Amino acid sequence: MNIRKASLIFILLALFISLNAFGQTNLSKSSSESGYPCVAVNKDGVILAVWPEGSHEAGTLFYCVYKDGVWSSPHNTNITKLQGWSPQLDVDSEGIFHLAYADGNSRMNREVYYCVYNPDSGWETPVMIWNSPENSAWHKIDIDGNRICIIWHHEHTDPYPGYDIIMQSKLIEDEFWPSSYERLSWTAYDNSTHPAFKVRNDKIYVCYMEGVGDLMPWRIFFKEAPRGSAWQGIPVEEIAPLGYRPELEVDDDGNAHVVYSTKTGNFMYRRKIDGVWKGNEVISNKFSKQQFGDLRYRNNVLVATWVQEDEGGTSSYYAKKVTGGNWETPVQITQGSSALFSRIWIDDNGYGHFVWQDHGEVYYTKIAVPPPVPFLSSSTSSLSFTVDGAYPDPATFTLKNIGEGTLTFQVNKDADWMCVTPANGSLDSQEDVEITVDICDLTLEEGTYNGIIGISSPQALNSPLEIPVTLNFIAPPIFAPLNFTGETKENKALFYREYIQYLSWQSNPDNRNIEKYRLYEVSGVNRYFIEEFSSSTFEYQRRHVDKDKTYTYELNAVDNKGRTGDAATLNINGTSVKTDLDVMMDMIGLVWFIQF
Repeated sequence: MNIRKASLIFILLALFISLNAFGQTNLSKSSSESGYPCVAVNKDGVILAVWPEGSHEAGTLFYCVYKDGVWSSPHNTNITKLQGWSPQLDVDSEGIFHLAYADGNSRMNREVYYCVYNPDSGWETPVMIWNSPENSAWHKIDIDGNRICIIWHHEHTDPYPGYDIIMQSKLIEDEFWPSSYERLSWTAYDNSTHPAFKVRNDKIYVCYMEGVGDLMPWRIFFKEAPRGSAWQGIPVEEIAPLGYRPELEVDDDGNAHVVYSTKTGNFMYRRKIDGVWKGNEVISNKFSKQQFGDLRYRNNVLVATWVQEDEGGTSSYYAKKVTGGNWETPVQITQGSSALFSRIWIDDNGYGHFVWQDHGEVYYTKIAVPPPVPFLSSSTSSLSFTVDGAYPDPATFTLKNIGEGTLTFQVNKDADWMCVTPANGSLDSQEDVEITVDICDLTLEEGTYNGIIGISSPQALNSPLEIPVTLNFIAPPIFAPLNFTGETKENKALFYREYIQYLSWQSNPDNRNIEKYRLYEVSGVNRYFIEEFSSSTFEYQRRHVDKDKTYTYELNAVDNKGRTGDAATLNINGTSVKTDLDVMMDMIGLVWFIQF
């Protein structure tokens, strides 16, 4: 074995040891080049990672999924036609993943595609969202409520040569993408490329590189306006006179945050607070080459990730800050060799899910990125109950302190029809508690009721945490009365005889708000009303029933809204038709009565 081979083996062995020492997972496990990964996590904790296999930027799109505590082996998505490129993920509130990617093997036939991944059923059929005359590339995807938005760099020749940033959007439930797009950049003869954007409450925040090849510096521009605006008239704001490949996030207050790389070896950050851009900050603390970094915001925390050179080569790093605070010292994710394309997704529980490429493989790791103060997190964003007469099963959710430090909490509710336990407690950092919600009132009228569970904590940064609760109160069924029985008895005096049917029943304990009962006789297809009783009456005597006839009765309960429930049915025989002997005996009795 020559020295060169031995050195290469030593480097690879050292890389393998260092990667696994940090708890990373090799997702691609391929003999070919794998790179440019993306990752997303849904509400159920399912993790999806997608990357091109074949080169570090383009190839056949592969994926791994983490579900039920286990990573799958890498699989072909089977959605690539020519060469898949730059996969980008987002996930909706139902836990469905949405993928945007480019497909093509040249700038003349590369188009932007969209595809859905359902963790229960897999990949759906991909859709080309636009057929461009020339190149389509550098796309991003974002979901705002139930609207999917995809942005990309669009090359065209009409009305002028150059690249523009355009966007298409549709509702999740819509089958087709629209036949027109929004043109966001409008600088004639310049090239607009590498966009990053977010859509919040139908407002678009977008930044992108603007320049003319290498003839002038690439600047980073920013715009913001409601979707559907006349973008040609929206003023351009220059974030940086020289910058590359920006990423953008928007916090809960609508403030924009941007990171970008430079040729000078710095990974930069800038923010717009209350409409004013603050000065540039350097996040990196070692040489960071021009690259694609990433930026994510959740739980009031910004987390940036990028690659920078260190003693072992080029490694992935991250840094975090609370909005309004300062960036913490960068943390090495792994001791890498030639790391690229470091990406992140932050889940609701305060964990960052990182993917990156190193030495032709795609790696994943999970790192806690909690706020530096107590922070409330719930396993659910809302609760819903349906009541149709019986108490529904209670619902539970997990309340967790994903921040640092201890918090005390109080659980409040604004509706008497729900009960919540426990009512208060305390949580150390990363500790959780199960909250149980019961429906405790079945006397409501039919309809839909809305309430709020508010969890307050004097220590938590995001207090109060509110969880909407919806109660659909369906009019309960009205069940038939119980133990509907009867018997025929003879009522005979000296001069008179008849037969009476004695009917009785009991109330059904599953019924509510019963006001009365109605008794009917059924004969063939006909139903004849006999009598109506109050809800406290449970017996009835019917006189003069006929001999040799089978009677069929139906008894219904009626509630306070006039709704009639199921019928209790009774079949009973009667024998009161008089024979000739009966008539003669009645006449004798009548004569005796008159004489005496």
